Amino acid sequence: KYFGRKNHLTTHHVPAAVTYKTRYGYLAGDSRGEFGGELVFVDNSGLVQLIQDMNVEDIYEFKFGYVVTEGLSHMSSNNGMLYLVTFLNKKPHLSKLFGLIGAPESSLKLVNGDLLINSREGSQILKSDGSLVRVSCKSS
Repeated sequence: KYFGRKNHLTTHHVPAAVTYKTRYGYLAGDSRGEFGGELVFVDNSGLVQLIQDMNVEDIYEFKFGYVVTEGLSHMSSNNGMLYLVTFLNKKPHLSKLFGLIGAPESSLKLVNGDLLINSREGSQILKSDGSLVRVSCKSS
């Protein structure tokens, strides 16, 4: 898309900031802040499919699928989301999993399999069973 004009397309080759290898190919994503980002799927034959325009922070594998942390904190907006990618007939399917309290600034898969997601507003944990909880981190 070129400045939101439907009939004006431009192609840019941008290295993905985040990739995750699946059985069927690669999930790849990027975030360019207020200038957008995307989540794409590159199948094993090299065919590239745009899954959705979004600002991808990272991608993680869980038993129930691949979790994508996404969001944007710019000026007065500060929104974050967890998406779930599953595969049906070797094709990716995207669904919203949870809204976050803010755009993810960092995330980390913990040793126990849970996912820690940090934002300006605080931290949340996506548990390995698929539930999301808010946590308070304190220094001693």
